[in-house]
Amino acid sequence: MSIVASPAVVGCGQPSATAAETSRASALGKHRSILIAGLVPALAALALSAYVLHLPNVLYGVHEYDDGVYLGAALRLVHGAVPYRDFVVVHPPGIVVLMAPLAALG
Repeated sequence: MSIVASPAVVGCGQPSATAAETSRASALGKHRSILIAGLVPALAALALSAYVLHLPNVLYGVHEYDDGVYLGAALRLVHGAVPYRDFVVVHPPGIVVLMAPLAALG
């Protein structure tokens, strides 16, 4: 007479995890860490935006001289002019390119 132990008896009342369950659990752990890694910067950006928008006079227009220069250069860029060849800009070209989508709307 031989006694065969079932998985429930060997695992102290709980069946052992299969390979599929283990890989599923590790995949969920990876997705959770990716979600947290993306959620933290998004919440930080939202908090920073809320802070900036609560400052007084933020939504009342251009505050400094350079903003108009950047927008003017971006308007020229949107209409086909090339910086440093067709018009003079004393600033690096990156800000002109960053302002181009705003200039395209205006």
